[in-house]
Amino acid sequence: VDTYGNKMGGKLANLFLADCCFAAEKFDRAEELYRKAIKDFDGDVPFDCLAKSSLGYSLEEQGKHEEAAAIFSEISSDTGSIMGDESLFALCRQYGSIGKADLQLETAKKLIENFPQSIYANVLREKFPTLEMSES
Repeated sequence: VDTYGNKMGGKLANLFLADCCFAAEKFDRAEELYRKAIKDFDGDVPFDCLAKSSLGYSLEEQGKHEEAAAIFSEISSDTGSIMGDESLFALCRQYGSIGKADLQLETAKKLIENFPQSIYANVLREKFPTLEMSES
């Protein structure tokens, strides 16, 4: 990572190391490495989206739900995002964790409307059965 950090191999090694830190529950170190990966892969699809999403999960694990919500909101609002349904689901969870029930419900509805076939939509339909009735 140090020797080849500015080359693609070094950037990928940094992202892999961040994933290893996350798996080892070293979330503060994973956060640091994911932030570096976001800079390294700026505009490089799909790695930039993957790094942002991973940062969001790392923040969530640290209880930094407001920051995680900001990350997942950014990903979900990015047109052409490869992780639209997953980021909306994670955003919905963050809103629930910080007590923003209205935004949680709004986000759940958006996911169900935009990604009706998503497994996450099915989970939210079960969690918020009133959304199904309001769609009818």
